[in-house]
Amino acid sequence: MAKVYPFCGLRYNNQKIQNIQELIAPPYDVVTKSIRDKFLLASPYNIFHLELPKEDKKNNRNKYEHASVLLKQWRKESIIIRDPLPCIYVYNIEFKVDNKYYTRQGIVALVRVEPWETRIIRPHEKTFNKVTNDRLCLLEHTKTQFSQVFLLYKGNKKAGEILKDYSATLLYELKDYLGNTHRLSSISDIECAKRLHNLFKDLPMYIADGHHRYTTALNFSQKMKKILGDEPWRAYNYLMVYMVDVDDPGLLVLPTHRIVSLSNHDNVLNVIAKSKLFFDTKIQEVSNIDQIGITRIKESLNSLRANTSFAVFYKEHDKIVSEIWTLKDSVFEELISTIPKPLAQLDVTILNEIVFSKIIQLDIEKEHDLSKISFTPDDNKLLTISDTQLFFMLNATKPEEVLRVSDEGLVMPHKSTFFYPKILTGLVMNSVSENDKVYL
Repeated sequence: MAKVYPFCGLRYNNQKIQNIQELIAPPYDVVTKSIRDKFLLASPYNIFHLELPKEDKKNNRNKYEHASVLLKQWRKESIIIRDPLPCIYVYNIEFKVDNKYYTRQGIVALVRVEPWETRIIRPHEKTFNKVTNDRLCLLEHTKTQFSQVFLLYKGNKKAGEILKDYSATLLYELKDYLGNTHRLSSISDIECAKRLHNLFKDLPMYIADGHHRYTTALNFSQKMKKILGDEPWRAYNYLMVYMVDVDDPGLLVLPTHRIVSLSNHDNVLNVIAKSKLFFDTKIQEVSNIDQIGITRIKESLNSLRANTSFAVFYKEHDKIVSEIWTLKDSVFEELISTIPKPLAQLDVTILNEIVFSKIIQLDIEKEHDLSKISFTPDDNKLLTISDTQLFFMLNATKPEEVLRVSDEGLVMPHKSTFFYPKILTGLVMNSVSENDKVYL
């Protein structure tokens, strides 16, 4: 089903750069403006000068024009070079979570961009036009994909077995700002690419992260087809992706917790009181909410995963109170009469439909109400809540739940998944200009 191919990646030239760590960055959509600016200051060649550019007032260029000029200049100066042979890139990440070590193996390659209705590439989230319009303007000016879309596939670890048969050339090894080790290697043996192509042609792909990037690539491809045609070799028909097997032991999804800010403490207590209409609630006997206490609550929450439960924290008499809320069976039966079961079983759906909508009476489709909710994967943020806030701790959405929702043609609520670690931007790029070809 999916059409996967090698490509001649654009990369930072190891002969010209001193520290690759200063040049790469996290995905553009997980950084604030101030963090973006820190990366820009780290090096005049940092990837954010291209991926999240600023306007060039001195030369009267908007940010998209400025990125295009910089890219051409860097390529001319051989700061960025192009691999001479089409490659499959192997991207491994070593990391630690809760004192446990993991390694996640990914494959960076090209996949043909397919319309959503073909169901070859399957989403699980909505996209927003404001974001895709910005990304499309950048792509139209630079004709380059600077970061990958993160895809999942059900390959039963067969791709990993194929990769073992070929020698890979290490291109970069570095640590990100969280201490995770990233390694990018290349395999230029065309037989490897052919075997992977044959494996993936029978598989659908699922977007784990990067829905806006995929939508941007689809819009760009459709525009270019109208101008230049739909020949299969044209590079604008393809997208650079990072693919991970759902059976990879290093595929980790962290929960994204919610913090709700209300106008006063009485409103917080009112939410706690009304919750008993919908949930069986139980106060956790934790003498002191510290890291050990948080770990204990997370363990309790995980043991109740099948019961649609989450933990709620709020302040009372300057102390943090912890409760476990488990949805009443009668409420769940009512919910699945209006919402498809794969969605109704998700903690984030329960939170949106019951807690936010019915108890707190927030309309999360409205920006004013959504602004009262903040999202974080950091458990420790609960230690700093004020007496006008509620912290909702969730279990992580499982990868198989993502696939189940996608297979049903449904979309999850906003911020349902946090695949960790994030892949880096700038390790390898892909040119999709009018004259670029894909090696079929």
